[in-house]
Amino acid sequence: MNQNRDEFLEKPLLEMDEEDSEEVEVEADSYIEDNSEKPFDPEKIRVDVKPISVGQMVTMLNDENNRVPQINLDPDFQRRQIWNERKRKSLLIESLMLRIPLPVFYVYEDEESRWHVVDGLQRMSTINDFIKGKFYLSDLQYLKHLNGKKFDKLDQKYVNRIETTTLTINVIDATTPPQVKYDIFRRINTGGIPLNAQEIRNSTASNKTRNFFKELTGLESFKKATGSMPDLRMQAQELILRFVAFYLNYDYKNNDIKYKKSMDNFLDKAYESINKLSNQELQEIVKKFDSAMINADLLFGRYAFRRTTLEELESNSSSLRSINKSLFTCISVLLTYYENEIRKNTIIDNELLRKIAFEMQKNSSYEEAFSKGTGDYGRIKIQFNETKKIFDEVLLNVK
Repeated sequence: MNQNRDEFLEKPLLEMDEEDSEEVEVEADSYIEDNSEKPFDPEKIRVDVKPISVGQMVTMLNDENNRVPQINLDPDFQRRQIWNERKRKSLLIESLMLRIPLPVFYVYEDEESRWHVVDGLQRMSTINDFIKGKFYLSDLQYLKHLNGKKFDKLDQKYVNRIETTTLTINVIDATTPPQVKYDIFRRINTGGIPLNAQEIRNSTASNKTRNFFKELTGLESFKKATGSMPDLRMQAQELILRFVAFYLNYDYKNNDIKYKKSMDNFLDKAYESINKLSNQELQEIVKKFDSAMINADLLFGRYAFRRTTLEELESNSSSLRSINKSLFTCISVLLTYYENEIRKNTIIDNELLRKIAFEMQKNSSYEEAFSKGTGDYGRIKIQFNETKKIFDEVLLNVK
């Protein structure tokens, strides 16, 4: 794993309450302000336009020979995006029967020529579900006489109109460089419920990488340390990605971090690196993460990864703040370097927790590093530097 770290250097409980909203908004602003990386080479953009009929689309989605479908509507990374309202679905089908053109679809074509839907998942899923008889029409605006009917009960003229409708598919070629892919996805990610950054990353991940993140989110140690945090909109997976990205980029000996100036780009590149790791290397990360979560629960209990004041600790209030993403990243990564010291302690009290709370109360720059501009390199340095000092003082008795 050390070799892979060197290679990489070269290349709700996470609630959106007032505290977390502030943190996310500041981070988003910092990405925009710090746009110093070179824009992608336009010559490397490979997007081909491929018109197909609805009938062809359905065939590609439902292979009758039990082979892998040519179009991937993988619910593993986008199931929460599917439309639930029957009226919205019905109006889309009515548009097909009225011969109203639909907006373009965007897909990513992998090395095996499979299409992974990036923009248009809801529309494509709705059409496929209707043809497969999964819902009936309702609340139609013009073809009201068709309300209550499923696909197999429609007049043939409407069946023909649906099946022969031409869909315009913009196909992002597999040879497009990873960072260009992510930039394109963010630009075209406008239809329906927009995908967030982690859902975009996952839309082009290998099955091995998806299984890796599912394994990590399913760890009992992670659930216990975070209070069974749900993976709604892949928030849990992004949290774990932050751990992996900084774990691979953190130089404990020199207390240094190889960090690019945009958190989104940094995590994008980390994701691409994870895609290339072997199963053995991925399992090594699983072990480190599992150990870090076990020790986080041991040292911090229900306060793990939450900014907490001394007063809150004294009152032992039943209410808890939300998990702070930066605190999660910093503490979880550092814990991988103190496993032996933690095991040596037969009695674990709340000294480390109290020390961090005290330091945040006393040192405004330390507190602000976890609450304002958290994606800034200077803030990240403070997060790791000051927290490492606290760890050394409490766990190694170094002052």
